[in-house]
Amino acid sequence: MKTGMKFFNRTATSLLGALALAGVGSVQAQTLVLEGSDASTYHDLQPGGLEYVTQLFAFLKDGSALPVAVLGNGSLMTTAPADTVFLSDLSGLNSGSYSALYIQSPGGCCSQNLSGASAYSAQIGAYYAAGGSVAIQNYQGGDWSFISSVLATPPAGTVMGYPGMGGPGCTDAEVFTADALAKGFTQPPALGCWEHQAYSKSYFVDTLGFLNLVDADPAYGTTATGASAFSAFLALGGSLGTPGGTPGGTVAEPATLALMGLGLAGLGFSRRAKKQA
Repeated sequence: MKTGMKFFNRTATSLLGALALAGVGSVQAQTLVLEGSDASTYHDLQPGGLEYVTQLFAFLKDGSALPVAVLGNGSLMTTAPADTVFLSDLSGLNSGSYSALYIQSPGGCCSQNLSGASAYSAQIGAYYAAGGSVAIQNYQGGDWSFISSVLATPPAGTVMGYPGMGGPGCTDAEVFTADALAKGFTQPPALGCWEHQAYSKSYFVDTLGFLNLVDADPAYGTTATGASAFSAFLALGGSLGTPGGTPGGTVAEPATLALMGLGLAGLGFSRRAKKQA
């Protein structure tokens, strides 16, 4: 019995030491978010804008206490949570410092910032690979594969909207799905133009596995049943990109799981010792 307890103590000490050296931190969602809207910037001061921005950042944090990093200009997102960190240089981007990276549209409106993000492709790719979540505002396609291979240039016609990609290019006829409502969003009022881009469900949802959180205006295209064939907000991976459930639930960290395992093992040794006594 003493030998067993000594072995347990040595194992516990070794494991805890390894966890400390590994710098085990909070579990990241590692979610890709494609947002066809500029509601967090250009429309954030309109009625409903503040609510959307608050919900968006809570969604991106997924219960983490870490702030969201934004590649962009803070003056273009005045309703962002107070702990949001705006960055113009991602050379020091670290998955242990931020819960998510939000790549803001240039000027806060209408089109993606692929060129600005590409300048830090190595840092963003490493951040995502390490478990960080990445959201692209006004995603328009193009080659974003430096983040993930699923973001290689999509087929023609799978992304529509502004500018010159087909469809209305500006609409408020989007509908937040049951999954969006379950994850903390509410249907926003008309903001003058909530969405600029729309994404083919047959490609992004059925082929790549993204979760559709916002049905786009049917003006972008409809299915045989008359329902929208496009999405205006997609999420892939982590707890955010799976159906149902709200973000922010307690997720056991690796260190916590290890300690629970050690605790259960300790109880086992204790009960065995009592029986032998």
